[in-house]
Amino acid sequence: MSEQERAPELLAPLLEASLLINEVRKGALKRDVPWEVHLDPVRSWIANQPYSDILTVARTTGAVKANAKVEDIVKYCSDVSTWLSWAFGACYTILSSLAESPDAPIDFVHPWVGVVPLLVKYGVSSRAAAFVSLLGVSDRKAAQTLGDEFLKASRPITLGEVSAWMAEVADQLDDIFPRRDLRGEILRRQVFGMQRKRLPYVNATVRARGKLARGQVVQFAPLGDDGISALDYKGNAIGIVGDSAAILNIAQGRLDAIVGIVTRPTGVEGGMAHIAAILQSSG
Repeated sequence: MSEQERAPELLAPLLEASLLINEVRKGALKRDVPWEVHLDPVRSWIANQPYSDILTVARTTGAVKANAKVEDIVKYCSDVSTWLSWAFGACYTILSSLAESPDAPIDFVHPWVGVVPLLVKYGVSSRAAAFVSLLGVSDRKAAQTLGDEFLKASRPITLGEVSAWMAEVADQLDDIFPRRDLRGEILRRQVFGMQRKRLPYVNATVRARGKLARGQVVQFAPLGDDGISALDYKGNAIGIVGDSAAILNIAQGRLDAIVGIVTRPTGVEGGMAHIAAILQSSG
């Protein structure tokens, strides 16, 4: 069974566990309603559905009030993106730790669980589309379209491969986005312009204070005069960056604009993990 086929059944336990945590119930997720009412709206968000469709679903399930408007569902999706991406990442870290037990089956943690933090953060349905979003395409529909096009190329689904592919297809944007309206033109300029800039991510090392799981999302904060600390979703320090100069170079004075994805994990305190540090907004 593929990742997409397993996604519906895997999302429910992740969502139920996450919404038991008070720190996750923020903003629109703070309403006193059963966790189940959020399941279909979150599925719609990850499926890259338009806000109008997500609004209809959320009204039906009770995730938002019956008189909620489009601006309300935009706020709801923003809270889903912010809080559930961190919570799902934490779930994946815990499950990965449990998977190291000798008694755990080989397929204890399904690969989709490691991808869903990115999917829920950007509101797209595939790893490739999430990487497109990480590389600076902020429009969900455009990121999904580019991700779908990338998958047709049958290339390895890695951040580096997606970045290289986007540079290669810069002159094919008229075929990918044939509409000549204002929105289409903005998308062309955004994607085309991005290829002319330094790639908005760098690979860095982090000396961990504990276990760092593959796919875990981290943030960064200043440490002393020139150092950088890696933080978990609660803001707790979980490691020290070894390549602070590289991250500071792309941060352009805004460490809060950088998000890190663990690409090579470590299971011990003092171990060295590898992180892809991405500039979320490349200007």
